[in-house]
Amino acid sequence: MLVPKRILNGVIKAAATDTTRYQLCGIHLSRNGRARAQATDGKVLIRAEWDEDDWEQFPDMGTCPKPEDDFSVIIPSEQVKRLAKSVPKSSKPILENIAINELPSASVIQVGRTDLECSSNEKIPIVDAKFPDLDSMLGTMGPVEAEFTVDPVRMIQLMEAIIASSGETKRTWKGVVHAKVHGKGRPISFEHSTKGQTTTALVMPMVVKSK
Repeated sequence: MLVPKRILNGVIKAAATDTTRYQLCGIHLSRNGRARAQATDGKVLIRAEWDEDDWEQFPDMGTCPKPEDDFSVIIPSEQVKRLAKSVPKSSKPILENIAINELPSASVIQVGRTDLECSSNEKIPIVDAKFPDLDSMLGTMGPVEAEFTVDPVRMIQLMEAIIASSGETKRTWKGVVHAKVHGKGRPISFEHSTKGQTTTALVMPMVVKSK
């Protein structure tokens, strides 16, 4: 499996830090039709799926199985972060990938990366556990009543504004924000109350023009 560095950096943000739930302390990589990376701490889920059309362009290091091969493994968070940092920026996007393949052993996998001048191949430990069936969880969410397209940069700005207005920082923040959907085409509101103060932020759905 070829895993882009950008996907590791994004998905790992949802991984659990509570080591008593060790099966959630990492990224679950799998392939069933498409490559998939997902992580959850039980409250937040991030999942990325991508096509591996260019897998044959990656230098042959004996680590990349054909996309039709089934694949499922959990890589610990500390290994994910280390691997992502070890992949340098490249003018060739194909080189900003990590090639991962299962070995017969249930405790390690083989990982390869290269910038053409320097290559590395190593075995890293994996989590010996079964990842939760998130497809079943997502299937119980019920029908979609309204869909919105929002600007993620604006969403981040809104959350940072709410945190700042409470006198906290992202490191010290321990509060919660209540989100409300007010109907199709109407604002989405986020509200936080603390110490006699209520902060409300609104974001309007984006209008996406069809091509």
